[in-house]
Amino acid sequence: MVYEVSRRSFLKGAAALAVATAASGLLTACGGGKGDGYTIGEYTVYLSLQSYGWMNEKKNPYGFVIPEVNIKGKKSGFNNKSYKEMFALKVGDVEFKLDENKHVTLIQGKRADCLPKFTTTDETAYNAAISGEKTLEFSITLSGQTQTFVVDLKNKKITLKTA
Repeated sequence: MVYEVSRRSFLKGAAALAVATAASGLLTACGGGKGDGYTIGEYTVYLSLQSYGWMNEKKNPYGFVIPEVNIKGKKSGFNNKSYKEMFALKVGDVEFKLDENKHVTLIQGKRADCLPKFTTTDETAYNAAISGEKTLEFSITLSGQTQTFVVDLKNKKITLKTA
């Protein structure tokens, strides 16, 4: 059985693949994808935005943001860290609350996957982040060093905060 592809069909498929490839980088840090790592102390961190939204629960509406953080240890060692020790998120002066303080074990050469969920009941701050009026600041602390990332929800970009 032979499958023939016309030049036109091939070009359409190639164009669709190019668009899909470009779109896949929308929610990843610095446009390059999960291959872009940031060094924080003796760890390499890979960062992307998992999800965000507003929950209209009758008694307690809240907004949430869930970054995806993959941490890989570079030096020998074994560390047990809590999300509260490692992660913080805010919009302007409004601190988002960490939903659950999980613990993760960081081991040399192994990748630890973290999905910290942050919530807020401040709808004004959440809407300011969604509209692009303000950005989120996501801080990661490892090895006594803190690195802050700017999360632009409107344009779906994550960049390293510079002084």
